[in-house]
Amino acid sequence: MQQQQELQARPPHRRVKGRRARRAFHRLFLLSTAVFLTASAALSFPPLANGYADSLFGYVTILDTPDLASALRSAQSSGVVMAVHGWRHENFSQLNPEQARQLVTKSIQVFREAGIVPRAFVEPYDTVLSAGVAEAIESEGLPIALPYTRPYEFLNASYEYLYAWAWRNMTGFLDLRFVGSEAMIIQQQPRYVVLHVQDWNIYSKKLVSVFLGSTSRTDVVVRVDDINPNTPPSVINDMASLLKYKSVEELAFAVIPSAPLSDNHTIGGVGNSMILTGYWVFYVATAFFPACFLFMWRYTSSDDSDPEGSPHSLAGYESPKVSVIVPAYNEEKRIWECLESISRQDYRGAMEVIVVNDGSTDGTAAVASRYPVKLINHTTNRGKASALNSGVGESKGEILVFSDSDSRMEKSSVRLLVEYLQRNRDVGAVAGCLEVGGTDKSIMMYFQAIEYKIGQRVDKFLQGRSGSVLVCPGPLSAARRSLASEFPFNEHSVIEDADFTSRLLRAGMQVGMEPNAVVYTDVPRSIRAWAKQRKRWWAGFLELWKAQKPWSTRNSWMILNYVLGYVVSLLSLLLMVLLPYFAATYALPMIEIERGLLFALFPIVFFMALYAPFLAKEKKMLLLLPAYSTVYYLMKTVLLSYLYLRYLVRAKYSVKFGSRKIMVRW
Repeated sequence: MQQQQELQARPPHRRVKGRRARRAFHRLFLLSTAVFLTASAALSFPPLANGYADSLFGYVTILDTPDLASALRSAQSSGVVMAVHGWRHENFSQLNPEQARQLVTKSIQVFREAGIVPRAFVEPYDTVLSAGVAEAIESEGLPIALPYTRPYEFLNASYEYLYAWAWRNMTGFLDLRFVGSEAMIIQQQPRYVVLHVQDWNIYSKKLVSVFLGSTSRTDVVVRVDDINPNTPPSVINDMASLLKYKSVEELAFAVIPSAPLSDNHTIGGVGNSMILTGYWVFYVATAFFPACFLFMWRYTSSDDSDPEGSPHSLAGYESPKVSVIVPAYNEEKRIWECLESISRQDYRGAMEVIVVNDGSTDGTAAVASRYPVKLINHTTNRGKASALNSGVGESKGEILVFSDSDSRMEKSSVRLLVEYLQRNRDVGAVAGCLEVGGTDKSIMMYFQAIEYKIGQRVDKFLQGRSGSVLVCPGPLSAARRSLASEFPFNEHSVIEDADFTSRLLRAGMQVGMEPNAVVYTDVPRSIRAWAKQRKRWWAGFLELWKAQKPWSTRNSWMILNYVLGYVVSLLSLLLMVLLPYFAATYALPMIEIERGLLFALFPIVFFMALYAPFLAKEKKMLLLLPAYSTVYYLMKTVLLSYLYLRYLVRAKYSVKFGSRKIMVRW
């Protein structure tokens, strides 16, 4: 009690500054946490996903690479000895006999299906096998030595036979490794030469060719290890040509029949695996990071929707006169629901209802006249902004509430909006909370219902907490009459509500949100109608961004909407368009597509986890979250990118609003 009295005794400005400081620290902490989580996801997920993908479908066999199998068969026909080099390059000295037998059996089966006859087993690590393992391998018909060598004869020879070891990164014939090995092989005149296929290049080829062409020996055994499904067929053909030298008694290829698909192709010097990782980094930077920050901010915020740091009180609260203004154009079938919901409001103060019939050609005026409203008739369709200005001009209320004729308020909505403005004296306007109404239960309706719930309960709520709501929406919002008179609705704007709100913010007024003042509004039922509506909204935002650029580039919410809505959408579409090209560069594109789908699964699950608490009572919406996170996101990305491209090139563009066509001014 004493602490509470001390707090109340503090001057109001000190309490406000204290709250602002605590909330600024809170946001800084959340931002730091989001950065940490983003960095962790960017660095840790790709290795885990790649490892899991390899275990699921990353391994291939020589059967999956028919060109390689054909090259091996051709080499076998020319006299090359084919040997099993493990199943996946295992260390057989660490296996028991049954494990060894099973792996050799699988290898032999793949060889035979590929039309290749294995004639020996070459231990991948050249280690001595136990008697039991050796017996298990030989029981499958494979000797553990090449035809012209004795078991473990390579182990008894000097390891100097590995003349071209790790030459895959050699860049010139003056490399000391090449110069030293060339002198050594000529001097030693070895019988055994072991090469690794990954080290075969112009340098190793010259080294071996010079030796084989100059030696007087006729019993040289050349063994090529680590041939696997990733080996290019051209390398097999090139190495098989070593049989042309009379010095070669035996040329053997030790083949690993199964291996993970490797990144053999590069684009501009960047490997395909790095390209997939680049996609992932783009996602975590442009979607994961902002989502982490915003949702953590929302989850750790109280349900108090008043602007942070705003002094508010209901002391001396009165019930001012309210004017509810409803513009209408050809709404005879739905306006009665709007007016019925207004008539049921529980606001106890004086309230007038003004309906502006904006040149309707149906029975809108007749329906409206059945209710106790002040009816204003425009003889022609002059546009929604003009209708709103007419309503403002005829209004008598201290507070103006705006609603669309296809929307239905909950009975407490007007009262909650008025109370919000009365207790937050430095707030000029307040937005209500939009929910999707109507009886249509199409997938498009559910997509938009999810979008509205998340957008209103997270983005719009946080904008309200910062006193910077970007749009006081047409279905439900309220403003002080003095401001509505000072800042009339722009009759040349494509989105008059956002234009009006932005001018209030530019003038230094706060704009809040009352999440409990709920209104139900109809949404487009078809993709075509949805696209028509969104074109007007999103083209209008770009018009507003350009017209008020100095202010827009200083408002964090405007920047966030511009970057995430337009810049990121265009980049995302570009990356999606490039996906088929990147996939086609792989020898086995379907495997990389499966790997990419695994990477894409995480964002879907992540966003479902974020959205689920806001949809806990909506089972159908929960079931549609995967489709919303993919199909609906793609629809939005395509349309936003189209509009942004037109904006960037300043192409002429017009939208239809009512019976009028309005040219977008960008």
